[in-house]
Amino acid sequence: MFYYCGYPSFCCYYGNFCTICLHHFASQGLRVTLLSGAAIMTAGSWVKVLSAPPDHFYVAFIGQALVGIAQIFILGVPARLAAVWFGSRQVSTACALGVFGNQVSVGCTAQI
Repeated sequence: MFYYCGYPSFCCYYGNFCTICLHHFASQGLRVTLLSGAAIMTAGSWVKVLSAPPDHFYVAFIGQALVGIAQIFILGVPARLAAVWFGSRQVSTACALGVFGNQVSVGCTAQI
């Protein structure tokens, strides 16, 4: 059930929070951005755990909204990380592997 409501919530929040996350990334740096994204993702996951009773369906949407916002913090990392850590001939390969690794992990966890 949560898997199906994940993508639309991410799409709704991406356009609204993308500039905020980019500003946070530029001003605070990679470490703080990743820790912020992980903290928001963890909070959203625990909120979704609290929505286990059938009459708490609205709580699941609140938790999914937090997870959708946290994904914005995480999805911009591979490109910036590749640009900082790798040379000009390796940037595209490193970025592609980073994005591919993210998608594989999302696909694997959706099957669990």
